[in-house]
Amino acid sequence: MVSGNLKPGCLRWYACLVFPFGLMLSPDSLSLLGNWVGVSGIHFLQMLFFGAVVHSLNAFSYNRVYHPESGAGGDVDYVKQSLGSVTALLFPICSRIPLAACATTGILATAGYVFNEIFLIWFPNLGFSFLLLAVLLMIGWLGGKAILPAQIFSMALVVCGLMLISLWGLLPGENTPIGGTAVAEASFSLLHLYALGLVFFVGFDLSAVIGYSEPGRSGRAAHLMLWAIVFGGLVLAVWGWVSLLRVSPDRLAATSVPYSIAAREILGSPGRNIMGVVILSASFGFSNALLTAVS
Repeated sequence: MVSGNLKPGCLRWYACLVFPFGLMLSPDSLSLLGNWVGVSGIHFLQMLFFGAVVHSLNAFSYNRVYHPESGAGGDVDYVKQSLGSVTALLFPICSRIPLAACATTGILATAGYVFNEIFLIWFPNLGFSFLLLAVLLMIGWLGGKAILPAQIFSMALVVCGLMLISLWGLLPGENTPIGGTAVAEASFSLLHLYALGLVFFVGFDLSAVIGYSEPGRSGRAAHLMLWAIVFGGLVLAVWGWVSLLRVSPDRLAATSVPYSIAAREILGSPGRNIMGVVILSASFGFSNALLTAVS
């Protein structure tokens, strides 16, 4: 667990953003976003807005669970007081550990394939996955002094890479737009669309789980979670909008790597390379955030 004894200021604020971003901007999240941008067209903004509103309301409820004076174990203390010690023991074991084991495995596999296909085709994809896992374990062994800078650096690469490609994609050009801003006669369930909106903001509570809430300020944790939801939603909305402008909805909906197709359409080969760096950094940030929360 990363130490929560950070001095108030920018470092604490960044720490409360980069761990939630690890889940919100994961490769799977970007892939799901691109697919549903293709399926729903401009309606994807409703999806993100609904998810942001619901989780913003949850943030204030979570603030009572993660009370500042309880520290990083506030959720376990809350369950212990409500349902007993056995449930408090099983609660994190049955929820966090299976998620971390299964989700991290899938994300590291994705990173291996991306590295193999974009950068070094002769390098074994699973070899890179195990190499990245070894780096994560070494950083975790070094503790908070290594975990936090690594997370900030990785998520800075993700956000800067997405925003760079997005801003370039918003510039007027002969390729704008390809598929328009709506899908002609698209058929999708609004209920399904809104339910998916909840998925994109999973992890917003990591700012409290990691233990960065300030003692003596009961509303601080909720405000930090709200900032994570707002900024994460804005990044996803901008990237989804640019993808819709530059790539036909049918192509976005039909591929498992819509982010790569969008990057290639916007910047060509350099865009594909930048997106490769983004996906590798996002894979690292996702895995680092989950392993830190579990420990």
